[in-house]
Amino acid sequence: MLRTAVVIVAGGSGNRFGSEIPKQYNFLDGKPILQRTVEQFLAHPQITDVIVVIGEEDQGRYADCIKDHPKLHTPVIGGATRQLSVFKGLKALETLAPTHVLVHDGARPFVSLTLIDHVIEGLKAVGGCIPALPVHETVKRTAKDGYIEATIQREQLWLAQTPQGFNYQLLLKAYETFQHEDHFTDDASLFEALRLPVTICPGEVANIKITYKEDLKKITLAAIPDVRVGNGFDVHELVPGDGMMILGVMIPGSLSLKGHSDADVALHSLTDAIFGAIGDGDIGVHFPPTDVQWRGADSSKFLTYALERMRERGGRLNHVDITLIGEKPKFSPYREQFLASLETYLGIGRDRIGVKATTTEKLGFLGRGEGLAVQATATVIF
Repeated sequence: MLRTAVVIVAGGSGNRFGSEIPKQYNFLDGKPILQRTVEQFLAHPQITDVIVVIGEEDQGRYADCIKDHPKLHTPVIGGATRQLSVFKGLKALETLAPTHVLVHDGARPFVSLTLIDHVIEGLKAVGGCIPALPVHETVKRTAKDGYIEATIQREQLWLAQTPQGFNYQLLLKAYETFQHEDHFTDDASLFEALRLPVTICPGEVANIKITYKEDLKKITLAAIPDVRVGNGFDVHELVPGDGMMILGVMIPGSLSLKGHSDADVALHSLTDAIFGAIGDGDIGVHFPPTDVQWRGADSSKFLTYALERMRERGGRLNHVDITLIGEKPKFSPYREQFLASLETYLGIGRDRIGVKATTTEKLGFLGRGEGLAVQATATVIF
């Protein structure tokens, strides 16, 4: 089983950025740059462990901007060079025994989930894979006096980015072998020095590394996340029974919900919200009630399918908000169970999940206790 860890290098002082604090702790659209970078990897379903390498004087800044997360481990204090900092991060992973590791610059906050996917996929074929962009401009080489000495053929030239991915044990061996040499400019260089193969996957123009304040001016719409919001609404009739399924939690009682599947009206509404955010029809299109194979089906299968469709399109679920509407039953005793269930299904933290219940003040069929309605909203980032 693959265990893919990430070392995020954020121990530099960022002197070239020209601020009083290291650049990675400067705010970008309301969040520290490092926080944006870390959150991308925490949100990726194939990433199992994240370790951030920080400067010794930045422990307070780190604690202020990075929240605890099950995938996030204690930060590591870096060394005098990037190479030594990465080495320390790799050593800190030894007890976790990852099969693969990605190394990423803390000042590249626009890394996409799709790019992470491509790097991980590339690792299935060889021991190393890095994202890179082809060189389009004409490349010149000059002599020491500044005069042009030659024109370099650009067809096989690439601009390397991060995250750079590797077989963990092989990369650790490379860093151990060259730990007393500091002339390597990236992680792939050490891999290459051991004559180990490294392949390239397509990089992304938006995946810029912030070095100077002027770099922030280069941020265009291509680097700003594409945020989409979908809404879902569903109603099911309340009938005599022995309980109902809501958000994957069985609510005991003398009432049930009438429906073709397990009638989890809340998961149906949430599924439709996700389909709406990615412009992919609705639950009836993908799971028609006329199809007998869905009779009594677990509604979590519908939700899982919608999430898979979202990820295939490069989307990441950022937030959901669910409102249960009806006079009965009372849902407040089950709120913690609802949140735990959704955390499991959705793979996001509770701070990104809203679950509320309300009534219609005895008005209409909901007020008469004839049914239960649910409205859901899902926010997806591309």
